[in-house]
Amino acid sequence: MECIRAKREDIPLVAEIARQAMQRTYPLYYPPKAVEFFLWWHSAGRIEEQFLEDEIYLLLQDGKAVGTGSRTGCHIHRVFVLPEQQGKGYGSAILRVLESRIFDEDPAGYPEIILEAVLSSYGMYRRRGYEAVGFEARPVEGGEYLCYHVMKKARPPQRDNR
Repeated sequence: MECIRAKREDIPLVAEIARQAMQRTYPLYYPPKAVEFFLWWHSAGRIEEQFLEDEIYLLLQDGKAVGTGSRTGCHIHRVFVLPEQQGKGYGSAILRVLESRIFDEDPAGYPEIILEAVLSSYGMYRRRGYEAVGFEARPVEGGEYLCYHVMKKARPPQRDNR
């Protein structure tokens, strides 16, 4: 397993991984207009708009992309694993890379990680030490709502290596 920084030409692949994951799982948790909003929010066009400010990663297994995740500063977002690859620890592997980039890149830097967890991924984030600090219900077209938890994870205490 290898996690690499995505290049601009990888944007369609990142968007396709997100699309497949959302189309498989999100209709189980969200109404149709909320799913449409998510699909637009994580589309190739939106990813292209954010490419210069985001660090986007692809998780490869045997040379094939199985997942993706992004960060902007201390904010993790767009963590998706292909539906047929879910449940194999790939989501946690992506999170380990993103968390390391945030906490280890600048040891005196970010005191915490922030993310928005959709209903289907809430349990995974809790198991990785994230705590819910808020709940949002964003209205979308047709009177439907897109609901998610705002979660945080504190920087682990620094060990004294004397």
